[in-house]
Amino acid sequence: MAVRSDRETGAEVARALRAVEDPELPVSIVDLGMVRAVTVSAGAAVVELVPTFLACPALWLVESEVRERATGVPGVTQCQVIWRPGGWSGADVSEAGRAALAGVGLVVPGDEGTVRCPFCGSAEVTATSAFGSAVCRSAAFCTACRTPVEVLKTKAPAGAAPGPAGAAAGPPGPAQPVELRLIRRAGSAGTGSSPDGGEAAGAAETRRAGALMPWTNRS
Repeated sequence: MAVRSDRETGAEVARALRAVEDPELPVSIVDLGMVRAVTVSAGAAVVELVPTFLACPALWLVESEVRERATGVPGVTQCQVIWRPGGWSGADVSEAGRAALAGVGLVVPGDEGTVRCPFCGSAEVTATSAFGSAVCRSAAFCTACRTPVEVLKTKAPAGAAPGPAGAAAGPPGPAQPVELRLIRRAGSAGTGSSPDGGEAAGAAETRRAGALMPWTNRS
């Protein structure tokens, strides 16, 4: 049997990683643009990944499955996973990845940060909340087809280039802080009148979460 080179083995590992899906998204980590480099030397594989969202609680699961798939390739006996800091954006998602996400009502911001409805294609999409069904998503609403959608959060400006190949590797850092502030309106039950006065009864929650909702559709 012919002995494969490390380059050939690395290419097979890269193909094997297409079977690894994001635990919260129906898309391969390859199509999401999370895999940045795969190398093999003397049976030891090194896979460099970048997280789509710093606060994702499932990174450990991705890492575990990457190791399992890599060591399942003949000739690979061990696998080291390195998380590169930053560098991911919606522009890294492949066309196949975007199509898969659109199929479940999830959209990735375009190169200029604009969002189009995955159902009707309209740009009449309005952000409704910084918080979606998972920490990596925000909620929005398409006013054209009257359909709720979710937007994949990006921690780098859409269209940003990946970091340099020689960038130092390390674990993902902490998520951006989010400030929550509750404003009591005039006439709220049990609170008396608001010092501002003249506002409708009830309570309104305001959120300053620009880091979590970086996209804005332009009129």
